[in-house]
Amino acid sequence: MASNEANCAAISAEVCAELYNLVIIDRDIQDQNVNTTRFFVIGLESDEPTGEDKTLVMITLDQRQPGGLCDALSVFKKENINITKVDSRPIPGKRWEYYFFIEFEGHFKNPNPASALTELQKYCVDVKVMGSYPK
Repeated sequence: MASNEANCAAISAEVCAELYNLVIIDRDIQDQNVNTTRFFVIGLESDEPTGEDKTLVMITLDQRQPGGLCDALSVFKKENINITKVDSRPIPGKRWEYYFFIEFEGHFKNPNPASALTELQKYCVDVKVMGSYPK
């Protein structure tokens, strides 16, 4: 897109700039020397289980319910599923309300994660499986 549209830019590796004939306007923009960036491919389908997968879900909690996040996360412990990342993002137009993104080990089609996702719905206003992918 950055190579085809005016007033468009990209953050990428230098090799991408060379590949797409882009002008590099700044280098080393990270705030830490060991910084890494994760990129996701968004599609309509998830990869099939490989036995070494991760799943990303987005949940919304009743913000008035004390301990809601703790209750939601406890589902993963009960199913012996390792959570590898929890992140929050503000819900647009709703002050002080957040989506929570939870990344965990396992594929959503496998029994333990599937059971955890069913149980998770008891503690959440909304649960959305973003997808599963190989580690």
